[in-house]
Amino acid sequence: MHALQSRQLPRGWAAALFAGFVTVGALQPPRHERPPTQPAWADVLIVATLLLLLVAFLALLAGRRWGFTPAAYGSGGFVLVSAVCPAWDHHQIGAWWVAQIGISVAMLVGSVIGRSAPTRPTAAPSVSAAPSASAAPSASAGLSVLAAPGAVSVPAATGRFRDAR
Repeated sequence: MHALQSRQLPRGWAAALFAGFVTVGALQPPRHERPPTQPAWADVLIVATLLLLLVAFLALLAGRRWGFTPAAYGSGGFVLVSAVCPAWDHHQIGAWWVAQIGISVAMLVGSVIGRSAPTRPTAAPSVSAAPSASAAPSASAGLSVLAAPGAVSVPAATGRFRDAR
């Protein structure tokens, strides 16, 4: 897989997270003030969720697969905050709330799938190294060649290449 292709999935998911978050914001009715029944832990959870989603968005936009981890945790917080929102009279339950739950669950599921998706190895570069007759490696040994920026191991018996970085 080419480097460009390996970064398309995270960038696509960054766009999907942004679209989901903006859609929820557009659907949600405005609130006038913080309800007095909203517990303090909810404020901490909301801030942590927003920070995790921001970090995830920036990492995924840069094509970094590790961005799926904060996306999963941030989306999980988003599901929790969305689910308990009516409990402290932040908003009343309505069709928008059902849509918000659905979108936040989709964000969570997609992030978990992206986080657990296996990474595909990139094709190893072709290296031709012929050992000298006096220092021939055994069938189980490999020849280490220093290559920029790390070492590449060339198993003598199989001729396959393995990136040792």
